[in-house]
Amino acid sequence: MVAAASGLVYAAVMHRVLVERYHGNYSGFLQLSRERFDNSPLMWDRPGAVRRSLLLIDGPGYDGQFMYYETFDPFLRTFGYRPFTYRSIVDAPTYRYGRIGFSLFTKVVSLDRWRRYPASMVWLTIAGVCVTALFLSAIAARHGAHPLWGLVVIVVPGFWHSLFASLPEPLAAALLVAGYWWVLEDRPVIAGLLFALSLLVRETGVILVVCLAIAHVRTGRGRAVLTYAGIALGVLVAWRLYVAWVLYPAFGREAFFMNPNDVGVPFVGLFGLWKSIASGAYAGGAGDMARAGLAYSVALVAALVLAGAIAVRSPGPVPVAALLYSLMAVSLTYGIWENLENGVRGTYETFVVLALAAIESRPLSRSTRWGLAAFWATAVVFVCAWSPAAATVRDVLVKGFVR
Repeated sequence: MVAAASGLVYAAVMHRVLVERYHGNYSGFLQLSRERFDNSPLMWDRPGAVRRSLLLIDGPGYDGQFMYYETFDPFLRTFGYRPFTYRSIVDAPTYRYGRIGFSLFTKVVSLDRWRRYPASMVWLTIAGVCVTALFLSAIAARHGAHPLWGLVVIVVPGFWHSLFASLPEPLAAALLVAGYWWVLEDRPVIAGLLFALSLLVRETGVILVVCLAIAHVRTGRGRAVLTYAGIALGVLVAWRLYVAWVLYPAFGREAFFMNPNDVGVPFVGLFGLWKSIASGAYAGGAGDMARAGLAYSVALVAALVLAGAIAVRSPGPVPVAALLYSLMAVSLTYGIWENLENGVRGTYETFVVLALAAIESRPLSRSTRWGLAAFWATAVVFVCAWSPAAATVRDVLVKGFVR
């Protein structure tokens, strides 16, 4: 019921945007650049029907378009003999193709029908929300907490931005949380496969996997660790080596070590954000974006404090992972925070793993409980009032139910 309710909320908002903004065309969520589409070698030998089926926009577009193009050629076979061509298809081939999981899921769910790619990407995002809620509820029940904990997925800000741009963060979270459930069930093979799929979607899940592995080695569960961590990390490394092997002739060492320079010294990026907001220059002087940036950055600092308090009181692998994700969130460079949506989308693990840590570490101190209540209340307000997507979410969730 929690999973269905969560999915219904996201589906209702998605349907409103689909009908009113994109007139029933799912490709609108992908934010496909007209210029990049016309210049993509993958599209040159395809029928004009592909172009006519898509909503194309002026400007650079957004990240969802790269995963759409990768679905046509997920294994880098079309231009493997001329790998530099992939720079005309995606902006950073070694980085983008390292995260091939979403494109592979899209290819499977759509039965490899290109007309179904956009819709499959959107519904995979919603499915990720449902599965994350399902396993958060199951883990909560296992630890004696209320299954309604799963409803926190509704107010994870990054999930909303993923929905509106058809991006896979909810899917990565779903596979990661599901993998953790099967670790608790002592089914390391299933856990390892789920972890592996999660890391192929977004490799930042490795923090939780490594924290779990270290903790289990210390408790004498070396065989289980070798199974689930070996599968997960083995698949990730094998895929990255394959990508490097294909792209090395064109990219050299960059094919092995692509650093997007997203993470730096803690708080330096946030200080840059606050300085820009204080000067009135942030987002071209847009006051709503300035308020959203300030509110969200304060929430991340609060998450770091709460994760630290939980980790000190209950130093298990999940609280430690929550602390590390929170630390990574406040260490994002200003280059990320220049576009608030990038920062919000890239810090979804802070919310998801902090929820897991709070569930596992009961009973919590009174101050921590109050702090968590304030944190999640702030998330509700951010999603419904301050985020760039707040007007659409609020219109559907509040006005829709009132009507």
